[in-house]
Amino acid sequence: MRFISNSTVIDTVGMGDAITVIRRGLAQWGGGAVANGPRQRIAVPGRSLNVMSAIHGVGDAFGVKAYYPHADNIGGHILLYRMEGSPLAVFDADMLGRLRTGAMSAIATDFLTASDADLAVIGSGVQAFTQVEAIASVCTIRAVRVFSPTADNRRSFCNRIEAELGIGAVEAISPVACVEGARIVVTATKSATPVLERAWLASDAHVNAIGANALSRRELDDQTILEAQVRVVDDRTQAEKEAAEYVALVKDGRLAWSDIVELGQLVSEGVSTAARHLTVFKSLGVAFADIALAKWVFDEIDALEGDGP
Repeated sequence: MRFISNSTVIDTVGMGDAITVIRRGLAQWGGGAVANGPRQRIAVPGRSLNVMSAIHGVGDAFGVKAYYPHADNIGGHILLYRMEGSPLAVFDADMLGRLRTGAMSAIATDFLTASDADLAVIGSGVQAFTQVEAIASVCTIRAVRVFSPTADNRRSFCNRIEAELGIGAVEAISPVACVEGARIVVTATKSATPVLERAWLASDAHVNAIGANALSRRELDDQTILEAQVRVVDDRTQAEKEAAEYVALVKDGRLAWSDIVELGQLVSEGVSTAARHLTVFKSLGVAFADIALAKWVFDEIDALEGDGP
């Protein structure tokens, strides 16, 4: 059984590939070939373990992802199987996770907003850069504004965007200044309380909220959710356990789960909502995207090795 490291993933798959692969997988959403197992969490003092799983019938693969957050990285692995049960590979989980999260936001952005826009990013952690990279792959980004509470972090992040992506990036001194007038907004934080308010947003903004995936965290205020014309999540069953912004409003009777659409539904039905006003994609991170991308990487490596002497 092959071991595929983070560095091999980086050498094999680009962001454009990740977007194409996951979009193709999402096109089978709801057709019976895809099953996504919501995340399960267990913990002891000082350590937690998260486990999630998925079946990708069209890709002839299923797998399990087990990982443990620590410091600024995600340790853990993905165990990939062929559908008949034979193990194919063990992957480092970190880079695949960053790529799939970015790709999901790019796909949502492509469906939910115009193609020429300013981008605002609140947060500068490990997931933030691939968000910018992915969205810039599907939209023409005129400029990026960045807010992070630590000045050195936001300065370094802006420098990286300019150096690696060739897009102008400027620091913002507050979240309000960061999102003012932006058509696309990303929140990539671990905040327990909202970092974004509806009053700050342009009337036609699209928001990718990607940082908070537990009921103890939330990035958006109630009004952003309630006033959104389209509310999207990657998996509704997982959202019922993890999406604090949605769960609280449903519990209070101010929102229904039927008011929320899954991204796979938009893709599989070819529904574009780019002409609408405020839209929100609440990204939790789903194993299906990990497994679809891992299988593609495995097949690419297998094909390259098959072409050798």
